[in-house]
Parts: sequence; C-alpha cells; structure tokens
Amino acid sequence: MLSLPPIAVAASALPGRWQGPISRSGDPCRRCHSARRLSWSTAVAVASALAAPSVRHVLSRFVGRRSARRQSIALRQLGLTLLRSEGESSTGRSPSEIDVAQADDDGVKPEKPEISRYQRVENLLWEAWRNSERPRPPLKEVLETLAFHKACQKLLGSKALVIDAAGGHGAIALAFRAFGGAERAVVADLYQPRSFANLRAAWMPEDEDTERAVRHERIDISCPGWLKSLLEREGVHAEATAVVAAHACGGLSDELIRECTALSVEFAIMPCCHKKESGRRRDMLRHAVKLLDIPYSVVLDIARLGVIDACPGYKASLRMIDKAISPMNRMLIGTRETSPQTEARADSRRNYVDKLAGKFRTIFSTSRGKHQELQEDSADS
Repeated sequence: MLSLPPIAVAASALPGRWQGPISRSGDPCRRCHSARRLSWSTAVAVASALAAPSVRHVLSRFVGRRSARRQSIALRQLGLTLLRSEGESSTGRSPSEIDVAQADDDGVKPEKPEISRYQRVENLLWEAWRNSERPRPPLKEVLETLAFHKACQKLLGSKALVIDAAGGHGAIALAFRAFGGAERAVVADLYQPRSFANLRAAWMPEDEDTERAVRHERIDISCPGWLKSLLEREGVHAEATAVVAAHACGGLSDELIRECTALSVEFAIMPCCHKKESGRRRDMLRHAVKLLDIPYSVVLDIARLGVIDACPGYKASLRMIDKAISPMNRMLIGTRETSPQTEARADSRRNYVDKLAGKFRTIFSTSRGKHQELQEDSADS
C-alpha cells in the first residue's frame, strides 16, 4: 500500500510549473495548500478506483476538510501522482531517474505514449478553462460536461444543430462544438449567466464567428411547441438536430422526451429531482418501489426508458457517468432507427407473436382432441 513519503516525493518531482504543491517532508506547502495545480487533463483520465482508506487518509492531508464528493473528485486529480509513486516505490527511483537509466541502457530515450485526438481536445479544454476569466463554471460542472459528452457523443453522432436545454453556462453546447459534434449550438434557457461569455471566449477559436456558432437564446422550454418554433427559425431539419440536457429537473425530463419524440429529434437527458412527481403516477411508482425494493429514482428512469422505446422509430439507451462526479448520473438517450432497423424490429416482433400463437394452437388442438376422445369413451360406456 502506498505511503505518504513516496507520494510527496513523486509530487515534488513533477516537471516544470507543477513543482511545489507538496514538500519533500510530506507536508502541504503553506503557499499552495490545495492540490489543484496538478495536471487536470491527465488526472481526469487516470485511476478510477483508488478509494482505499489509506489513500483517503493521504488525500485528506492535501484537500483538508471537504465533503466526500469533493474528495472523490480531488482523488482523480491526484491519480497521476499516485501512479508515479507506484513506479517509484517498486524501483526505488524517481520517474525521471528511471527514464535516464533506460536511456543509458538502451541508448534511446523512451517515447511518450501517443494520445487520441479526443484526449488532445479534452486537454486543450481543461487548459483553456484554467486560464479563463471569472466567473466561470466550477470544476464539478466541467467534469460533468466532459463525462456527459463522452457518454453520448457516439450515439448522437455529428449534428447540424445541438440544443442545450436549460443549459445555463452552456458548457455542454460548447463541448459538442469543440469536439466537432455540432456545426451550431443553441443554449435554450431563461437566464444567461456571465460565465457563459467567459467560457465561450475560452473554448472557441478567436477567428471563429462565435455569435453564430454558439449562442444563448431566451426560451421557456416548459412551454409546448418551443422546439418546433426553434427549428423553424433555424431552418434545420429534425434529423439533423439533437437535444441535450444535464439535470433536467423533475417533470422537465418528461416534457423534453415528449417534445423530442413528437418531432423525431434525437436527445440525451440526465434527469434529476426524481421526487418531484405528483398524482396517480407518483402513487404507481411508490407502489412499484415497495414491490420491487429498488430506489424510486431507478423505477422512474426505467419507466422513462420504456416510454422512449415504445415510441415508433426510436431506440432507447441508458448510459451512466461516474457517480463521484454526480449522484444523479443516469442518462436517457433516444436515437432514431434507420428504416431497415425498424423493419427488422417489426419482423422480429411479428415472428415472436406468430411462434407464440402457433404454440398455443398446438396446445389447444391437442387438448381439444383429448377432450373429444374422453367424450366418445364415456358415450360408448
């Protein structure tokens, strides 16, 4: 198990501007008590299961008294440091010393592993966020945005227009634009925070028409028909549009599902505030919770998946982000099926019903024949 001195030495061995947050004695630096100056981009990509008690004890010395969720997020920030310390503890040398030794033995310095285009863009976004003006979205919101995008971007694909419903600071819309998943993006919300302009300036190229590429529009998404009106103003077809929403509160998730399925628009929604239900539906869900012995929020989201799957031409998918980022981490995704997929699905259902009906016809005919034989035997006797 890792101890504090190797971690401290590894942290102090970080190159360049990352030196200094932790002293070699293992005590946090007075000038920079927090570990936030460690590499954000690398930290997000490493170490997903480092929750041992000893590691949390070490973590508490870095981040001080914080909530369990903040400690879990900070734990990922320390992932690079912990992995470095593993290598040092197994060899007795720091990472830089290991590289030098390998270069001396082989004559060639080891090459750095290549990273994907997605990771490169993510690194740039983290760097731009760190250097952006304040106010800006907090760390948790950025982590959530990147996790949300990564979970649904393959299913949604590239769109001409992405609508970030109740998007606030617009980080999800900007992420889709930055990764090339949207030609244009609209943040539909009644309130535009100042952090939207700062984040757009940081995540959008300077030579790009930022006003046209990503803009904030005052829209009340609780009003029926808002999506149809927006698509008409934008001049974009439904099949080239996607609606995304993180933490669509209570019944807003259901309204977004109805609005999108009515127009055949693909969508990805992360619901929250599941307790805000009323009437007959709430009673039905509570009864199901008691019978199935599973959480209320799980029952409600499964019911929503069934609604999506029952819509003609739709395929329902469930994705999840890391629970350490947000406990409301389930994503409901509705994508349009192609005509061959729809026909194949309908044929499969018909074949199943025909097979089931044939089985029952055989059972009924057999039982009817036996019944007639019994009647004939009783008549003869």
